[in-house]
Amino acid sequence: MASRPETLQTFANFCTAPSTGDEQGEAQVFLDRFFRAFDHGAGVFLVR
Repeated sequence: MASRPETLQTFANFCTAPSTGDEQGEAQVFLDRFFRAFDHGAGVFLVR
């Protein structure tokens, strides 16, 4: 498992990368990376 600084740096790198314009799809990826940065696995996603 990566250390907290490594996971936070990975998240920061993701946040500074250009987006593709698919906001709905990228929101799920953003939350996934956010939760992983704080060691919460894949996070929690609600499906409608």
